[in-house]
Amino acid sequence: GVRLITGYASGAYKHTSTKTLLGHRGVRFQLHANPTTPPPSSPSSATMWGIARTFVNNTHNNNNSNSKAAAAAAANATARFATKAAAAGAEIPTPVPGLLPRFPEPNAGGLLRFLDYVGTVAFASSGALTASAAGMDALGCGIVGTITAVGGGTVRDFLLGVRGPCFWMAEAEYLYMCIATTAATFFLWPNISQSQMNPMAEAVIETGDFLGLGAFCVIGAHNGVRAGVPLVAAAICGMATATFGGVIRDTLCKRPVRILHSHQELYATCALAGATSYLVSRGAGLPTALNIFVGMGAAFALRYASMNYGLRLPTLSSSKRNLTVEPISVKKP
Repeated sequence: GVRLITGYASGAYKHTSTKTLLGHRGVRFQLHANPTTPPPSSPSSATMWGIARTFVNNTHNNNNSNSKAAAAAAANATARFATKAAAAGAEIPTPVPGLLPRFPEPNAGGLLRFLDYVGTVAFASSGALTASAAGMDALGCGIVGTITAVGGGTVRDFLLGVRGPCFWMAEAEYLYMCIATTAATFFLWPNISQSQMNPMAEAVIETGDFLGLGAFCVIGAHNGVRAGVPLVAAAICGMATATFGGVIRDTLCKRPVRILHSHQELYATCALAGATSYLVSRGAGLPTALNIFVGMGAAFALRYASMNYGLRLPTLSSSKRNLTVEPISVKKP
């Protein structure tokens, strides 16, 4: 028969022995059909077999992996495939449309992709600086910086059970950005920190981190929706995408994990608020551009308030935290 799997996928079109089509618009098909075998006897199965055979043959004829025309063709084929399969009696879940184009474009999704790149660069740079302060060498700074930038998305994809290579392997530009950023930070920052450009450079990194936080939480939440997880889990996906790279960074550098302590301003809470706001806006049926704005705006607003008004999560007071347990004395008879 034929099995249709919908889920997150990114990168160019790639064909495997099981006829897997990965489209960068975010729709993945896995067509288990052998075009050389005769159609099944069941009318519905035969119809599905014919659809799969036509679809597989057509997709193999298109080898332009990065063209917008190929993406449009894949999207149209998706609709036709689902319509005919539904008419044949197959139960097919409705795929959630992709949020990001492959590269930045002059639209809401393209702007989100651009901010995703900005956040990646800022996270990689801050991670490299943290590793340098911990005494790591050039390789250590590169690894920690890269983990800071892509670690959250990697953890998210692992939790969602995404099949195939991780997103930064399918979209290698993330890896290139991390390598270039960490190398530039490692070799140029000593001179920058001693010059008059230091305040401006720190402000640029802080702004990039600010923008990346908002973009990452929205992207992570949307990936959770596309994976079909409950909304609470989708919100956690948004928070994890924006913060878990920093968790791994702090662990490797033997520092207190930033998002778990209140000695600094709110961070993970801002990401969780942004992801939740995006999901609420999306559930209300608002346009995609407005959903993105609402999610990122909530994260920005809470982050700004935390930085300027000292918002912190509550902690136990020292009197309650330093509780002691008296040893139990056993009297001998």
